[in-house]
Amino acid sequence: MVAALRANSSIPYSVIPGVVDCVNSLIGTTVDFLQSETAKLLHDAGVSGSIIADVEAALKRQSDTVNESLHFFVLTI
Repeated sequence: MVAALRANSSIPYSVIPGVVDCVNSLIGTTVDFLQSETAKLLHDAGVSGSIIADVEAALKRQSDTVNESLHFFVLTI
């Protein structure tokens, strides 16, 4: 998507960082929602607090790679 925006000469470069920020925000919001809903569902299912904390920590580690997934495009374009 970012490469296609950059290849289209009618889209100035100054627009691309804004698009990337919006997509990163959307991804981050979605990831945060999924993490909180997962913890809530586990709690509602009666899973112990320590297991929920472990799951949340694992999700946090994984989400760090997903959040800001398009940030490098802004740096390389």
